[in-house]
Amino acid sequence: MKTINKFAMLAVLSISLFSCSKDDTDDSTSDNDRDGLTNSMELKLGTNPNVADTDGDGILDGTEDFNKNGIIDAGETNPLLKDTDGDRVKDGTEDFNRNGILDEGETDPLNMDSDGDGINDGDEDSDNDGLTNSTESDSDTSPYDNDTDHDGINDGDEDSDHDGVTNSEEQHNGTNSGDTDSDDDGINDGDEDSDGDGFPDGDGNNDNDDNDGE
Repeated sequence: MKTINKFAMLAVLSISLFSCSKDDTDDSTSDNDRDGLTNSMELKLGTNPNVADTDGDGILDGTEDFNKNGIIDAGETNPLLKDTDGDRVKDGTEDFNRNGILDEGETDPLNMDSDGDGINDGDEDSDNDGLTNSTESDSDTSPYDNDTDHDGINDGDEDSDHDGVTNSEEQHNGTNSGDTDSDDDGINDGDEDSDGDGFPDGDGNNDNDDNDGE
């Protein structure tokens, strides 16, 4: 009889905990992840009520759904997509202060070619540091500041993922400056030999871009 009572108590406790959890998620006034959207609005929108930045673009879900109505309206970035306009630059990189407003000096996360010059925003180098905006997005540096961390080193000369290859070299090699193993082959980008000169990309002698042996 005691055993049955224990199981009965556990069952009741489990149901109670589940109910509390469900109520927390369904509660129209609760905001579990404190992103500015109520749980019910997140469920309507399709975002995760327990993750403040569902798509990982650097902007809070509640900032992307600017009027907080649970609908992706015109003029709002998509909290389910890192790159709403498809220009290969994360929304949170384009809206660098992440306030949900297009400010002076920022590219438009809703327009692939913000300045209308025929060049995709991802291919531009807005701060003239030798890195395209898409490369800066990968390395989490600012495309509007050529020395994002103000350490006296140009962003192009930084090594954001610490793989032994500078960001500008990664751009030249076609590797990801935010990923130590861009092609997921188990070999660190700095140990690859992308130009076939016999030296790993992370080696200072890796300068035979044209494979002429010189």
